[in-house]
Amino acid sequence: MSEVSKLAEDFIKKKPDSLKIICYRDPDGVIGASLLVRLCLKYNIDFCISTLKILDYQALLQLSIEPYNDYVFVGFGTESLKLIDEIFSKKNVLVFDHHTPKVTKSSKSVVCPSFFGIKSYTFVSSSGLVYLFCSALNDSFKSLAWLPAVSISEDFGKEELSEANRSILESAVRNGEVNVVRGLKGLALHNFPVHKALALSVDPYIPGISDNTEEAVDFLNSAGISIRKEGGRGYRMLSELSEEEGRRLATSLIIERLGSSSERKDALGGVYILTDPRFPVSDLKGFAFLLRACNYLNHPSIAISLCLKDFDVKEKALGLLDEYVHEIVSALNWFYKERRLESSSGDNFVFFNAEDKIKESTLSSVVSLIAKSNVYRPGFVIVGCCHTIDGKLKVSSRVTGEGSGIDLLDIFRTIIKKVGDGAFGGHKNATGAIIPSKFEGQFEKVAVGVLREKSIEESIL
Repeated sequence: MSEVSKLAEDFIKKKPDSLKIICYRDPDGVIGASLLVRLCLKYNIDFCISTLKILDYQALLQLSIEPYNDYVFVGFGTESLKLIDEIFSKKNVLVFDHHTPKVTKSSKSVVCPSFFGIKSYTFVSSSGLVYLFCSALNDSFKSLAWLPAVSISEDFGKEELSEANRSILESAVRNGEVNVVRGLKGLALHNFPVHKALALSVDPYIPGISDNTEEAVDFLNSAGISIRKEGGRGYRMLSELSEEEGRRLATSLIIERLGSSSERKDALGGVYILTDPRFPVSDLKGFAFLLRACNYLNHPSIAISLCLKDFDVKEKALGLLDEYVHEIVSALNWFYKERRLESSSGDNFVFFNAEDKIKESTLSSVVSLIAKSNVYRPGFVIVGCCHTIDGKLKVSSRVTGEGSGIDLLDIFRTIIKKVGDGAFGGHKNATGAIIPSKFEGQFEKVAVGVLREKSIEESIL
């Protein structure tokens, strides 16, 4: 915090007239960008925001020729520090990124746990770093702790929270923006009718029920849970289920998904709820889901508007949520029914190329949901690919379970080096890449080979 405070003070002393904010197009990135918008408004700094999916040489070069002297990167940047140093040599640059960097030295200002000797990327989110930076400048930003709390609930919700993340969550509760209630931890959208919340669920993905309201109603009826209030006047919200009903629903869902006993044990617990009733989604997990839908369907401005409490975009955002769920479920149905796997029974990975069957906007979500399913044992590597709108190959990967010891970032470093071209980034449990189309075949061959070598290493160990 001492080092972050120094950087914050230096930023305000040299306060720029205008600021270019570039954030990664995911909830954590746009939340961090939204906090910076608040900072710019407070200190009368003109600003412009760009959201990107990857920060490669071409993107950085294009950004560098824009008429700005001051740039801030949020949610990515540490994987491109050498390029940033080179391309932005005459610019002022500030990077907020919690991911593991390739290098820990830069001529630019970098706010990253690794730069302060903290090795764990789960210590704090990128938006959490922006929050700490802003709070060091002005105590009023502590009232915005609910924003990084949304990111924490999505990225680190199932892990033991670090001191920094726990402090941010506690601050959000203490200042009254968030309440903690007991409820179903596994489902989101707690202020939605229970059958609608179930039909819109993709995390967990429930085959035949996700994106199917009629099947969701039948499922609830079979579990003995009424969707209507007493007297038949209106639908019951997910938050209105009794604890016994919640436990019964959780058990039914676990049986449906062939879940583990640990899931059954941890099904009920603390749920973080936004106290402002104007939010279209009340729980932090559901709000993160809504932001992701807006981002991935190319409407990041709506996501940022919601973070700034501009509720005029509420109906548009809910429409994007429906569309997003439909796309995710269609992609998952394709994977489970028609997937082409590049692996054998002895392998510890699944590799698939969906080509144009899965959209680039939803690939990473699909891969993440496959990794969270109960289909593959812990320590399994899921690698998915699809074609992008500009003719490249997008790649997304995840590791199933926790504590596997597998480092996807290191695996992709090896793959890209052997392929000879491509950009990649992320951390050891989740890594993505963009490959030029002419290297698609070579990438597939190299990736499967490297992953197979890794499987052999794991089996030996």
